[in-house]
Amino acid sequence: MQADGGQDAVRVHRVAHGLAEIFDDHAEHVVAQQ
Repeated sequence: MQADGGQDAVRVHRVAHGLAEIFDDHAEHVVAQQ
């Protein structure tokens, strides 16, 4: 049970990190256009 919870936490962390990177790239692109 605890191992599965750890796997889920890692998966959520990776997804959140990926979204953060996409958001940062988008923000830089918007700033570059202004």
